Amino acid sequence: PTLLNCVAYKLCYYRFGELSTEYGKPPGYDRARNVEIGNKDFELQHFEEAFTSEHWIVRIYKVKDPDILVPGTGITKDGFADFKPRRAASPSISGKSESSSKSSKKQKEEPEM
Repeated sequence: PTLLNCVAYKLCYYRFGELSTEYGKPPGYDRARNVEIGNKDFELQHFEEAFTSEHWIVRIYKVKDPDILVPGTGITKDGFADFKPRRAASPSISGKSESSSKSSKKQKEEPEM
């Protein structure tokens, strides 16, 4: 059952249950694997079909707009409202921290005796 719920399966077999591939075989029969697909009746929540070639070799999907998505996903009309990116500490060019580079500059400025 785990495979039947994964995104790859759903994108591959979306609307495949509506298709009759071979005479005498049930709708949703996969000729390459010689088996009827397991989950035929499902809807996509976060994707919508944009293009499918004549023989279903090429399938292109697009991500649905946030206002179309299922409520409760944390996504609002303005995007991921609860998302707050963390600021990474910016390293200096030399790879040393600022305090160690300042102390090394002071050491270089002082003449040796």
